[in-house]
Amino acid sequence: MNTIKSTRQQKAFELKPYNKKELAQLYPIPVRVLTKWLAAIEDKLGKPIGRFYNIEQVLLIIKTYGIPGRIINENLTD
Repeated sequence: MNTIKSTRQQKAFELKPYNKKELAQLYPIPVRVLTKWLAAIEDKLGKPIGRFYNIEQVLLIIKTYGIPGRIINENLTD
């Protein structure tokens, strides 16, 4: 019998400007992986303003990669 356990991040996602490090922590992935994700949509996303992605850019990231949160799936077999 297979069962799946899911755990979600308890804190709600706050829509605000984020830098790469903060976004990587929210997803949670290494910054180098996030950099590759953002490079894939750079034509639509544009460059960050200073070091921060503005709210419109963060919305595009969310539409592309989903709402950040920790989801852990464990397939357990008996």
